[in-house]
Amino acid sequence: MRQITLNPIVHRDEHSKGVEEGLMCYLRDVLFDPLREIVSSENLRLNAQTGKDHSVLWDALMVGTLWYADGVFSGTFNAAISRELRAIGAVRSGLGFKLDPSDIPLGLRAAIHESARRSHDLHALLLVTLGAMAAHVMEAPTGVVHTKTVDTILANLQEQFDKTVSAAGLPEPAQLPPGDRTEFVKTLVTQTDLAIKIFIVEAISNLRAKISENSAGRLDRLSKLIEAAFGVARRKAHTIAEAETALLVSRYGQLRFESIGSKAYIWVTSHDERVRPTHGESNNHRVLDGRTFAWNNPPIVDTATGRRRHPGEDFGPCRCGARPIIVII
Repeated sequence: MRQITLNPIVHRDEHSKGVEEGLMCYLRDVLFDPLREIVSSENLRLNAQTGKDHSVLWDALMVGTLWYADGVFSGTFNAAISRELRAIGAVRSGLGFKLDPSDIPLGLRAAIHESARRSHDLHALLLVTLGAMAAHVMEAPTGVVHTKTVDTILANLQEQFDKTVSAAGLPEPAQLPPGDRTEFVKTLVTQTDLAIKIFIVEAISNLRAKISENSAGRLDRLSKLIEAAFGVARRKAHTIAEAETALLVSRYGQLRFESIGSKAYIWVTSHDERVRPTHGESNNHRVLDGRTFAWNNPPIVDTATGRRRHPGEDFGPCRCGARPIIVII
């Protein structure tokens, strides 16, 4: 009887790219593009009304790059706008220009009133739209199908599996049964759908709060708020894609190695600075490195909660791997 250790099947960056792209398409279609369209349409309408014998100060108020509240003009100033403000008696104060409401020319008062009305209406429309999104997002299907992506991932994993088995001098393994492939697709779709929907509910709540906070502010901030949220969404889609594909790789490895007789494996970390530290913390990945565990009894990866996981299954995503052990009689 002898024991051999095989190379692990590893998760690669390209495994998560297709999943991430699908999630980003969903986020654009369901949340960000509708909001961008609302703001863009209003900006086009406002811009179309500027430059028609109006002053640059009037134009800036109309498009929302300038705002008047509590006796102060604030926003984006250039030389022409600053000259006009000084010409009507405004005085530089901090980052804005101070002018008593009673000193504002009548025509400019109308522009300030109209700017405030348009800002209120646009903020209200965005909040109503976000409310409608929040009411339906959990029930509506995402429409994201990962079939082709999973097929590409599984083809790569099968190639890795064949190579590690061949390098160990073991018989050529069988291909993955169609039923298992179907289950991998179903699991990935279910898990990513749930994760992205939970995130989008949170993103909608955060956007509603930020838009409400800005409701007495400038129109030009709305696009910045939406794009900042989009940046957060992009990072979240990347994290979800990495975590769920790492989980797929881990489960594939366990399934395939058990199919050729493996009962246990050696936990291996990536041996770099990104491995989770254990200095007084509950995560134990560095402690687990090099130790042997049974496939049917995953180790505790978090002593605080007692959570048990195989390599690649823990939150993060986990970048650890499993070197399967085969006992040959």
